[in-house]
Amino acid sequence: MVLVAGGIGVTPILSMAYRLTAKGTDFAFHLCVRSRERAAFVDEISTSPFAARFELHLDDGGPQQRFNPDNAFADLTQTSAVYVCGPRGFMEFVTGAARRSGIRPERIHTESFVSAAVDGEEEFEVVTARTGKVLLVRHNKSIAETLEEAGICPILSCEQGICGTCLTKVISGEVDHRDTFQTNAEKIGNSMIAICCSRARSKQLVLDI
Repeated sequence: MVLVAGGIGVTPILSMAYRLTAKGTDFAFHLCVRSRERAAFVDEISTSPFAARFELHLDDGGPQQRFNPDNAFADLTQTSAVYVCGPRGFMEFVTGAARRSGIRPERIHTESFVSAAVDGEEEFEVVTARTGKVLLVRHNKSIAETLEEAGICPILSCEQGICGTCLTKVISGEVDHRDTFQTNAEKIGNSMIAICCSRARSKQLVLDI
């Protein structure tokens, strides 16, 4: 059995790893993230009873340590199982490789995190209070993507509005909340925004960045 997680998709996969260990089931555990700083639960996994089964794959690391599904699935048979969780594109990449390896479709299991689409949305401005930059968030871009294009690198993880890693203080403006991390009361309070998925109801947002 192979467990594969992308980003915050590690959350359900980690629970499976503990359960499989308790049952004595053989498995391999792969976690793919952009960088070690954005890798959730790595310290916990490194001291877990299944640490020897775990491999961390970093986008900003050398090519030799990046996730290679052909290698990961090379020893699997038609009756082996693959479990994957993460962003949609990542899961399609992994499940496609699993099918090419000869694993039966019914033995490939996925769990999706779905965020609101941004394409076709209203454009608005984001002001970064610490630098005074005024950035136009276009209809097909998120706030996080717009910041990155401007050379500002926010801390991100799931990029689905689930984990809360990218929550940023709102100084002024009205947020159109799209995340599932904050409570309804927190959203009404309008003090924080998940910049990976949420947008603006006002023409401009001033953020503590």
